[in-house]
Amino acid sequence: MKNSNEKPYIIPGLREWAGQAGKYTITSGTRLLVHQKYAPNLKASVEYIQQEAQDTTGFSLPVEMATESEPGSIFLSLDLEDEQIGDQGYLLEIADRVTIRAHAATGVFYGGQTILQLLRQAPDRCSLPQGQARDWPHYTYRSLMLDTGRKYWEMDYLHDLIKDMGRLKLNELHLHLTDANAFRLQSERHPQLSAEKSYSKADIAQLQAWADQYHITLTPEIDLPAHSVVINQYNPRLAFACPSMAFGRWAEAQNGNWTINFADPYARQWIKELLSEYIPLFTGPFFHIGTDEVPDGDAPARCPELVQYALSKGYPHAGDVFVEWINEMSQFVRSFGKQMQIWSWWERSPHSISPDRNILVNAWVAAGDSHFFLDAGYRVIHTAEDTLYLTPSLDLFLDEAYLYNEWVLSEHPNSLGYKICVWANDTEEEPDALFEKDFHRPRAILAERTWCGGAPSRSLGAFLDLLDTIDPTIEQGAGHRLGSQKT
Repeated sequence: MKNSNEKPYIIPGLREWAGQAGKYTITSGTRLLVHQKYAPNLKASVEYIQQEAQDTTGFSLPVEMATESEPGSIFLSLDLEDEQIGDQGYLLEIADRVTIRAHAATGVFYGGQTILQLLRQAPDRCSLPQGQARDWPHYTYRSLMLDTGRKYWEMDYLHDLIKDMGRLKLNELHLHLTDANAFRLQSERHPQLSAEKSYSKADIAQLQAWADQYHITLTPEIDLPAHSVVINQYNPRLAFACPSMAFGRWAEAQNGNWTINFADPYARQWIKELLSEYIPLFTGPFFHIGTDEVPDGDAPARCPELVQYALSKGYPHAGDVFVEWINEMSQFVRSFGKQMQIWSWWERSPHSISPDRNILVNAWVAAGDSHFFLDAGYRVIHTAEDTLYLTPSLDLFLDEAYLYNEWVLSEHPNSLGYKICVWANDTEEEPDALFEKDFHRPRAILAERTWCGGAPSRSLGAFLDLLDTIDPTIEQGAGHRLGSQKT
């Protein structure tokens, strides 16, 4: 079409665009129409879009029920037949009216994010280019992880991070809630276990509400059976007696109490009772139980407790006991209607049995080595430490140029997505802003690459300039000011 609008740039970029000529402009008379059949499902998304649109344009958009779009209006509906785009995709039509159609409320929310970004780029902050967008994510999960075990993150920061994730169409926040130095969840059953700075059940409810508002899966992690120093100090009966499992090569494992004795029926039951206090607090589909950095190699074979248990069960390897425990925990998590996530690690010791294939693996091996899990039939969220870790004390930073220009993402059918992990080793008392300054741009790059797939269509410099333009919390020249705005 002559003089049709070129594909507009947003973050993450649109998958498909068919431009038309002209523009649509929000005015004082613009109404936000919601298909009355789907209004209950869309209530939260509509309220968000209404508020953000008013903040951007200055116009209050009254919400009304309708059965179809009308000229001049913005119409939101879930009547869509396009199956390819899934529950996160949407169709956006901008002509003499704006229409967003999707299969689920998440798709409408993401379509709303698109028009909000376009409005923020418009000189009058009220205009949208006419055309049609068909948009959906290349990867199911586009995730971030925060090490809340080592470091307590302020609730204001967590709120603003969740809101920023919603703007970028990132959709999973993994909270690593326990580690060797702290148990960050307050407990009614074990109040002395909780760290001085920890999250109450009211805090968890608030975090869950924010996550639901921004269409983000909140995935909690209680890291077991290693990284359990504070748990074992609280209840010494849980710990391994054998040195090969009680100690480890990691700095936090040098004084013992590193690993819970997963061969002990008492310890297994105690852990289940502990988890049963927390699993129901989270409404998302996952619960993560860690499983990383258990003493590996020949360490299990040098532990009499493990060797004896393995012999009693007819296992040829002491490492089989660890896998058995993983599978038992998976069944326990599934009894709550959830799927278990774990870190890759069990493969580092000899074993004859394998974790159940219904466990979702966070593969933190180098990106090229994850084929071991993918080819074995595990669904994988990639968290490669050589590319996706932000750990200032270990001099691990996210290479923006590499992630944007050179990073090759797996197209294996079992690859569900990618996760940036922020670790606070030896920086437990540092302010949230220390991490945020190195975290804001990379997570936008993660959003771009995992939503769009393939190679970027614009330069990194142009991408970062756009990020500054569309982000209402940016402070030019001073970094990102998370915590500056609330809804």
